[in-house]
Amino acid sequence: MELMAAIVALEALKEHCEVVLSTDSQYVRQGITQWIHNWKKRAGKRQRKSR
Repeated sequence: MELMAAIVALEALKEHCEVVLSTDSQYVRQGITQWIHNWKKRAGKRQRKSR
């Protein structure tokens, strides 16, 4: 649930910007640091598909 809240918050951003995400959740921290590269790859694929 905590990780999903962080994901939803990031998806709600309307334009490219720098984000500082503060959390006391080790689960969120690990999830973001372990999966950030895959998220970026998938975002690139989604952008290419929508063109």
